[in-house]
Amino acid sequence: MKTAGRNIQVLIGLIIIAGLFLKAGFCLAACEPDSERYSPLTTYPSSCPENGYYQTVEWANLGKIGAPLPGREYVSMTGYQLTTGIVYNNARIEYTGMIYDTGSVSGSVLKRTSFTDDIFQGSYALMLNRQWGGYTGEVLVGIRWFENEVGEITEYYVTREFTKDNLSMIVGANFLNKSSGFHTRAGASIDARYKIAPNVSLFAQYNSADFFKNFANDYLVPYVYETPKTQIGCDACSQDSFAGGLFFNYHNGRGSGYLILTQMEEQMEPIIGTTFQF
Repeated sequence: MKTAGRNIQVLIGLIIIAGLFLKAGFCLAACEPDSERYSPLTTYPSSCPENGYYQTVEWANLGKIGAPLPGREYVSMTGYQLTTGIVYNNARIEYTGMIYDTGSVSGSVLKRTSFTDDIFQGSYALMLNRQWGGYTGEVLVGIRWFENEVGEITEYYVTREFTKDNLSMIVGANFLNKSSGFHTRAGASIDARYKIAPNVSLFAQYNSADFFKNFANDYLVPYVYETPKTQIGCDACSQDSFAGGLFFNYHNGRGSGYLILTQMEEQMEPIIGTTFQF
């Protein structure tokens, strides 16, 4: 709980400091709408947030994900992820609750066959109101944090959004601090989406140090085993991921649905979800 308190203090401090030193600007009309964000755990927020409340519900199949120790079996996981978020004056706080069912590839008995967990996220849009080569968009700084009996993982990130006509990109850099496996890792990411119809877009994303993949391999897989904590980790598992799919807007842009194929350990796995703003 000491670790949890420390990270929550960092999260609150990040938002307060940003609010004190950076005044909220106006939101450029060309920024990507919040409703066009897909899967809060696999992508970063828009850097042009709208005040209000939103809810995301998604179903995820993590498929065959990493075995933490030599000779261990792979674990399969499916479940639901529910994210509640609040945005006010460019500051965002999110909470994601997860309900997963687990199984082993060969059907052997595991320590847990189902579990629930929580992930917290906070971010602040700097709203510098600058244009780059005709592209509009803002800079975002944020943090994600997770902890269970296996350990904790904290991600710090900064992103820059570029939007022009039908094309929108979010490029970012992140730093993972983990209590298991590789203790620290820095990465980079790019999220590109192209509008093929007024309410339909295609997207693709690559992240060299993916938070969601590290979280699944290092903190969900060991969670279902009777494993000494000194042996936990998935150093042999890949750290990067690729995702792609499509999403569509509905209800006058206040909601969206999406289908993602995201790379877990050995193959692409589906995530299906919807987001609605209030």
